[in-house]
Amino acid sequence: MALPKVPPSAFSIPRFRQITLSTPFTAFLALAVCACTARAQAQSADRVPQSFDPTPAIVLANHHPLWASPANDLGALDANKTIDNLTLVLARSPEQQAAFNRFLQEQQTPGSSEYHHWLTPIEIGARFGLSDHDIASISGWLESQGLHVNWVAPSKIFIAFGGPAASLGHAFGTSMHAYNVHGDQRISVSSDPKVPTALAPVILAVRGLFTIQERPQSHSRVETSASPEMTLSDGSHAIAPADFATIYDLPTSVNGSGVTIGIVGESRTDMADFTNFKSLTGTSFTNPTEIIPT
Repeated sequence: MALPKVPPSAFSIPRFRQITLSTPFTAFLALAVCACTARAQAQSADRVPQSFDPTPAIVLANHHPLWASPANDLGALDANKTIDNLTLVLARSPEQQAAFNRFLQEQQTPGSSEYHHWLTPIEIGARFGLSDHDIASISGWLESQGLHVNWVAPSKIFIAFGGPAASLGHAFGTSMHAYNVHGDQRISVSSDPKVPTALAPVILAVRGLFTIQERPQSHSRVETSASPEMTLSDGSHAIAPADFATIYDLPTSVNGSGVTIGIVGESRTDMADFTNFKSLTGTSFTNPTEIIPT
């Protein structure tokens, strides 16, 4: 998607008001300033120096769980045990974060130039992520510590990595241990990790340095009704096609025709529900084909 339009105030420079310019030159000047402004929006300032001391020095707080205590400690992990699926959570600069927060608010503000201006992850990275130089510097530091980078998020806010337990401990100034917690074996750092001083401003957290009991925030429930409801008994609402079209400014020509979607469900469907849904939402579509696995 194109970057948002630059308001005239962005390139109205008071000292030019006393100068009479030809119309073609004025247009050229305005376009040149617009181009410079757009490029400035798409580039992030470098915050990591070209070279720095890799010694872990700055503590990342709240990375050492209470259950990783000496009483539960089973000892250090095998030095060569690979721990993967770790994520380095990067920190925007205060200015970037403030701009990002304003953007999110303006997306929901009618009349704003950013209203319903949805960005791709790559566009988010270009406008609000770390610079390419900083991403390369952080990735280079990880690799210099014997770790490997798995991927960099297009938003330039996450770096996935992994490596041997010994390398992790060395990189973050700690050690990886096994723990027995009420009969459940877990792993964790033995103390809060540290990062080099030069990287502290751009690293917010490290996810995956200790076992997390994952529990989804979403919850399923059984709803029984004679027909689909737009507003459920507890006051929560369902999003209908018209709601989706309004949220994302879909043109009327986009109606889902020609698109096939496969749905994996846990129960049989009632074709009467589709008929009632069409009636309630004013939509038209072909009822799906239900395939029951043998």
